[in-house]
Amino acid sequence: MDGIFEKPGRPAEAQLTTARMLLAQFITQIEEFDGMNREQRRTPRGRDLSSRIVGLREGREKWQARVDELEPQAEAEREEHAALAREALSFLSQAMDEEGES
Repeated sequence: MDGIFEKPGRPAEAQLTTARMLLAQFITQIEEFDGMNREQRRTPRGRDLSSRIVGLREGREKWQARVDELEPQAEAEREEHAALAREALSFLSQAMDEEGES
């Protein structure tokens, strides 16, 4: 996926947060449109949503796919960071034990 929301080196968790926010915005507008009756769809807001509903649904699909793609990547990053933190703590603990023995 290209665009401003995917930058090299940007953590998957940050990308996931952005993707979820955008997905929520699409879902909210679609739900607003779907909840409108015929009279409400004739209001300025209803006409605006009507003119964009196809794009809103496409956007929801796009960002849902991106969320689905990023969730496992973000989880893998979290696991990697946790493993690195455990390793660092182990190293520090070992160093402190060695210092205490001398």
